[in-house]
Amino acid sequence: MDSCRCCLRCAPDKDLTTPYTHNGKTETFYDMFKECFNIHLVVGGSGSCGICSACVGRLRDASDFKLQVQRSQAELQALLVKAESAVKSERTDDGADDDSVINVFYEVPILVELSEVGEEKTKEDVTAADPLAKSETDDVMSDADPSAAVCSESSSARPRKQATRKKQATRKKQRSQHNTARQPDKKPFACNHCGDKFRRKATLRSHQMIHTGEKPFKCNDCDYSSRLKASLLIHKRIHTGEKPFECNYCDYKCSQQASLQAHLLIHTGAKPFKCIHCDYMCNRKGNLIVHQRMHTGEKPYTCNYCDFKFSDASKLRRHERTHTGEKPFQCSECDHRFSRRTHLQRHKMIHTRAKPFKCSNCEYECRRNEELLRHQKTHTGENLFVATTTQVD
Repeated sequence: MDSCRCCLRCAPDKDLTTPYTHNGKTETFYDMFKECFNIHLVVGGSGSCGICSACVGRLRDASDFKLQVQRSQAELQALLVKAESAVKSERTDDGADDDSVINVFYEVPILVELSEVGEEKTKEDVTAADPLAKSETDDVMSDADPSAAVCSESSSARPRKQATRKKQATRKKQRSQHNTARQPDKKPFACNHCGDKFRRKATLRSHQMIHTGEKPFKCNDCDYSSRLKASLLIHKRIHTGEKPFECNYCDYKCSQQASLQAHLLIHTGAKPFKCIHCDYMCNRKGNLIVHQRMHTGEKPYTCNYCDFKFSDASKLRRHERTHTGEKPFQCSECDHRFSRRTHLQRHKMIHTRAKPFKCSNCEYECRRNEELLRHQKTHTGENLFVATTTQVD
């Protein structure tokens, strides 16, 4: 059976039991099916035990989704444990307040009137020996005039309740002030140039280089420099040709994760970034920013060697190479170097003998679009010299 063991429709592109490296991680598709779905694929029998590229993409998406859910549940569990601990702590504090309320009620002396004639002890004498003891006088007063006891109790309990509420409010305010004092500022590091704040001191130092123009990270192969180490590592892939990011749906590879994310939108056809001035739409935010500068006329990038200004940083870099003579793009087949990537790609066609531009009227093929346009004029009878002169003007 020479077909994908998952869909039985497409030809297999990769083996199920062979380890592959993807985004720096080793993966075996047979083990991924077992761990993700608890499915043991049939790998015996005649023919290839492989999987097609489309099924590989779906499997990777499912595996990544499972890991995402597992991480989310672990974080949620940790938050629930933390919240439960906070509730228990709050209950403990409230319990302490309740005990203080009880002590207040028992520490205040109970005021009563004298007993009947002939009784030698007052209620103060009785409660001095036992605060919880109840004299017979209380029963006599309760039977004789219930309203007197109620008035006495309400008049003495009201100040005690007010004092208790005031004490509870004071303690709650103190706890709130204590918790506020313990919480540090989320962004304690402020820039002395613009006032922006950051959580980490290292991030602040990197941000301040925007104002100072400092670029401490320099490339060993060319004159490129950057204020971020991560930007330098990405730049070095131009020289090494490294492309660690691969598309799950086609053979596309790139050196930056942002480029891969933008490429994936080609498969979905999504163009989430829309111009506010016209109907222009694109799949990269950077392209939208550059496009909108056509409407505003903004050119924030100035050449360090002359007064030229540009709306796009990539155009500035290409321009500055005319001053420095830098040629960062080197052919892997020979020693030729170029200042533009497009020039390198066109040069590589010499080695591969590729001729992607084809005439629709004959079998003519060439490496450059302008060569094809010039050739097609031989079919239309257009004067080549006049057309060329007009184009130069």
